[in-house]
This record gives sequence, C-alpha cells and structure tokens, in this order.
Amino acid sequence: MPVSGQFCSGTEPKLYSLSERASTLILSEVPSISWNFMNVNEVSVLASFGRFFIWIGGKANKEKKFMALKFDKLIKRRPGYKKTVWVLDGLENDLNTEDRETFQKYLPPDSKMVKMDAPCEDVSLNQTKTRKMTKLYNVMEGEEDSKIIAHVKNGPLEQSDLNGMVTCIINHVQNMVWIWVSKRASEEERSRAINVGVGYQGKKCEPASFQSFNVTVARAIEGEEPAEFKMLFRRWIDTLHANGQLYFSKKVSGCVNSLINAEQLENSPFMAAETQLFDYGGGVMKICKVIGDKLQPLSAEEYGIFHCSYSYLVCYTYKVYGEERKILYYWLGSDAPQNEKESCIWPSLVDIPDLRNAIARVRIEQFHETPHFHQIFQGKIIVLTRHVAQLLGSAKPALDEYQTLLLKVVGGDACNCLSLEVEPVASSLSSDSVFILRTRKANYVWCGLSSKGDEREMAKRIANRWASHYSVLLEGGETSDFWQALGGRQNYSTQKPETKAEVSVPPRAFKCSLADGNLRVSEINNFEKSDFGLCNTIVLDAWRVIYVWTGGAVPQEDKLRSEEVAFEYLKTDPCGRCLSIPIIQVYGGQEPPAFRGFFKSWKFDLDSEFIFDDEYVEYVESVPPQCAVEPLPSQLNVEENKVEVKVACVDVIDKKTFPPEQLQWKGVDELPTSIDTENREKHLTDEDFLRVFGISREMFKKQPAWKQKNMKKSVGLF
Repeated sequence: MPVSGQFCSGTEPKLYSLSERASTLILSEVPSISWNFMNVNEVSVLASFGRFFIWIGGKANKEKKFMALKFDKLIKRRPGYKKTVWVLDGLENDLNTEDRETFQKYLPPDSKMVKMDAPCEDVSLNQTKTRKMTKLYNVMEGEEDSKIIAHVKNGPLEQSDLNGMVTCIINHVQNMVWIWVSKRASEEERSRAINVGVGYQGKKCEPASFQSFNVTVARAIEGEEPAEFKMLFRRWIDTLHANGQLYFSKKVSGCVNSLINAEQLENSPFMAAETQLFDYGGGVMKICKVIGDKLQPLSAEEYGIFHCSYSYLVCYTYKVYGEERKILYYWLGSDAPQNEKESCIWPSLVDIPDLRNAIARVRIEQFHETPHFHQIFQGKIIVLTRHVAQLLGSAKPALDEYQTLLLKVVGGDACNCLSLEVEPVASSLSSDSVFILRTRKANYVWCGLSSKGDEREMAKRIANRWASHYSVLLEGGETSDFWQALGGRQNYSTQKPETKAEVSVPPRAFKCSLADGNLRVSEINNFEKSDFGLCNTIVLDAWRVIYVWTGGAVPQEDKLRSEEVAFEYLKTDPCGRCLSIPIIQVYGGQEPPAFRGFFKSWKFDLDSEFIFDDEYVEYVESVPPQCAVEPLPSQLNVEENKVEVKVACVDVIDKKTFPPEQLQWKGVDELPTSIDTENREKHLTDEDFLRVFGISREMFKKQPAWKQKNMKKSVGLF
C-alpha cells in the first residue's frame, strides 16, 4: 500500500515498521494494523491523524531506541504533526485515558500477539560464520559449447592461484560469487562470464545456501579488480604497480622527520592517514613493564629497550595547539605469556588517572609496530631475546651484563627501524643487513655488501646510544678482533633479498556486533562519517592497521570488548591475515587525524551526535528528553510503500541542571552525583551558560575542541 504524500495528516491510520540503513531511516508500511506485524525486537509506528504512537519492543536494543528518537525529532518538523506518544511493550495500559483509548482502538490488548523472532541481524550472523570460507573453481571448455567447472582449492587464496586460468569462479560462501576473467579471454568469453556464474549459482556446490541468501554474482576483469575482490587473497599486487615502494617510503618519512608537526597533521588528515603518524615523535612518554596485573615503571635510561618475553605499556603525550593528547600503546613481545596476548589489559587501567582520556589505544606485537611507535623512539628500539638472569630479576635492561651483544638492524628510517638481538656468532650475519656488535673492548657497525645506505645510517645512530666510538666495517674488511668476538669465522647467508611489491588495498568499513558472544559483520559501502552512529562499533580495515571505532553511546563494557571485536574480525577474514596486525581503538568525538584521513570529507559540525549520555538510552522508560530546537534539515522521498528519511545528527541537552556554583572550581568528589564530570557545561541552563561563558551554547559548540577545552578551564568547568 503506497504511503500518502501528506504523511502527518493522512486520511487513515497506518502502521509502519521502523528500521535504519547507514544514516537513513526507513519507514515501511505493513499490510494492516495488527499485532501480528509487530516484533518484540523492533520499533513500530502507529500514525493516526497527526498523532504518532512509537511502540518500543521489550527486547529492542539501544540502537533501536536512538533510532526512534531520531524519527521523533524529524517528524516534529513535518506539516500536520500534532503529538508523539511513547508506548512501551507491556505498558500499553499506562497511557493517559485519551491516548490509551486511541491506541487500543486499533491495537486492542486482548488480541496482542507480537512476534518473538530474533532480529534480522541473525541472518548476518550465519553469513559471518562462513565469511572466511572461499572456494576457487577453474572454468574450462567442454564438449558442445558446455563448460566444465573444476574445484581447485579452498581458501585462503593466493594471487598466483589465478595464473594459467582464463576464467575462474571464486565462491565467497553465502556472500558473493565472483567470476574472474583474464586478459587472454575472448570477447565472447567475457560477455558470457556472468551467465557462467549464474549457472554455477543454481547448480553447483552449496545450493541450499544460495536459496537462503541473496547471493550476488559479479565479474572482475584482470587488472581492474575491485577492493572487495582483492581482499579475498592473502596478498594482492597490482600489476600496474609491480615496482611498488614500501608503504612508508623514505620520501614521506624523511619529510616527517624534519618538517611535519602535530598541527600540520591535524590540518592534513590525508597525510596523517598515509603515514599513520600522530605527530613527529617529540612528545613525552612514560613506560611500564607489565608483570601480571601490575605495572612496573622504567627509568628514562631504559626507554626503547624491550625484552621479547614481556609486555610493556607506553603512555605517550603530545600537544596540538596547546592541548594535550594521550596515546596508549600496549607492546607484546613475541615470547610474552599467551594469556597477555589473548586478554586485554585495558579494563585494569580504567581507574588509573594518568591513563584516562586517551584518544587512541593501540595494541601492537613485536615486528608489527606502527610507524608512530617507531617514530617516538626515533627508530632506536632495541629488542632483546636472551634470558639473562640479571634481566629477569630486575626492571633494568642490563645491557652491561652482556659480554657480547649482536644486534640486527631492520629498517632504514625512524618510522620503521628497530634492532633485534641475534645469537652472537658469525653465522647470524647476512650480506643484505647491517649489524651492531657490542663487546667489553670495542664496538662495531658491520655493513653487508647488499645492505642499504639508510640502514647503515640508522645503525650508526643506534650505536651512538651507548658508545662514543665504534668502528664501521664493510663486509670483506673485517678485523681479526671482530671475528674473535663472534667465536671465529663461519658461513653466513650471502643471497640478495627479493624485492617485494607493496600491497595496496583501499580501506573498508564494517559494522560489527558481539551480541550473545557471536560476531555479526555487515559492510558499509562508500562509507562516510554519517554512517558511524553513536550506538555502533565499526571496524575500519586499513589493511596494515585495524581501527575499531566506538560511538559515544556504546556502553563502557562494550568499549572494553572492542579489541575482541577486531580479533574476531581478523579470524573470519577470508584472506587469512595474521592476528598480529596492529589494532587501534578510537572513540567518537576524539578521532585522530590518522583515522579521519580515510574519509573523503570530515565535518566537525556533526560531532554533536556524540554528546548523548547513557541515561538518554533509557529515555523511553521515563519521558522523552528535551531536545535542541534548531530546525533539522530533512528530506522525505515517497517511493511505493516506504519513506526514506535522511536525518541530521541530533544534539540532546541534559535535563538535569545545576547552579554554576555547584559545578565551577570543584573536584570530582565535590560534584553532584549523576553528572558528566568531563562535560560539566551540559548541566547549565541556557541562561547560566550564556552568563558563564559569555557566548551561547550553539556558538560554543561551533568552536574547535581545543578551544572549548581552554574555555572550560578558564571558567572552572574542567
């Protein structure tokens, strides 16, 4: 049944189901007004001559409730609107007499029989369970113009698996069927590729799954493969960029070392995303070794020296336009206890004042450090591997306890360099690398003939850390003392390293949920900022790093589980990537430029979405909250039996207000209970706000975050 164009002042009552796709509200009319079309997990809307009864199912989640609030804000701006009535499942009789009689006229309580079906996300759950399953088939010519489809292998897939094939089928089970066509295929084979895929879909392999889900059949041409296709493979090299450079090239990082500061990265988020830097590394850090559930501080002399058997917490603080920002790094050694790798330390850090309010929390494993982590140590990280007795019983790195220390220098720039301890014997050397040999008598920098000049320069910087004098030896020009320190000459690797082209995959965003302990994943195509809802947990897969973004209305316990979401996402990745990829947790309203740079545009005026308080999630259990009264831009499109509504972000003003004297210049313990201690200004009336700040609330929100913070400090509200 089509929806009337005069939606608010229609000539007859109608029942709708309310849903949301990305940032678009979808109001779908059901066949008739009946309890049979209402679901305990969903939100329904009964429209009756300008009055709207918004019925909230008893098991509707927080996201559904915020969706209902958005709809309420929008509909109030429509011509003919009269009233919104909130109706809770099971409390229909608690309405006032007039509203109760109107509601029960169409939905009598004695015939109530709502659906108890699980929400539609359960379908995506089944898809997620098989998300990592891929199958490769070769399509060959048969007799009488027929096709032979032969199974080649199951995933994970390699790009080399496509070599020698003209046409192949990749079945991403219960998700998508890809038909890949090589450049050697004829025009007829290319044009018939889709027909082959459709025929396969109906006859081959898992027909039951295809009957249950709407599986898409798509074609990919060699050399023009989309990102969704490339991400089915462990490693994909674009043929047009076979001579690709490393991800963090010398050109970019060299510029960062000398020119770029935090303010420039703040204003150039695309560069920040490309380099994955937060600043140039000139901030202040505190480092602790993790021992069980305790943190053991290290002295400044020990900074940058890690042991592979331990985990470390690095709290890095830098300034942007005078405002302090913190990043927490959790570094895991390759031999650290497994329970430290599998569990997250963040819950135990919540109550530590110095570690609060971090804009990002980064989990990194040895050999998978991010460029910024390298940068804050200026590329001078040393990773020890031997279990020296003095080291195990002390917080000190105990470098002096080593009679002989041999370090292999990996990387040629401050953004990617570290030194790894190897066994101090000649067989550990290799012609393609640079090594630092430290003994009681002398220090050496040994340069293999195939090593790079950048690596040699970085090795000299690292050697300067503890030695004012060292000898630089080129392979073939070693002294007898050098060989003696390594226990004599031995054979070592002299092969030249293979030059590997770098993988280039565009970022993708996935809406994720861990409801009931099961991961649900749905991709957000052509993602933009408005797709990141305040109730959402979203994984932004940038290939070399995984960002987990949590909205402002996500409960604290769910935020602490965001790392678990990233792990589950990686485990179900069809290309079989390792689980050691850095995981960066960021939060709505505090996104660093290295995250914002993955978006085509970023509008700060949308950040008002993130100031919802948790108590507003329960708004339907009391009364609707008082909302900001600015007109909201909206667009209604009537199309058959649905109305799609594009809703701007809604700013909610806290209904609990206090006099300024109860909020200003007070410690946290002195403040009234049940207030947002980080945003005290939200508890001022509009009149008090104008008197305290000298500007209106609306003007205040238009100021950048750093300026808002300084203004709050100046009036004692921080």
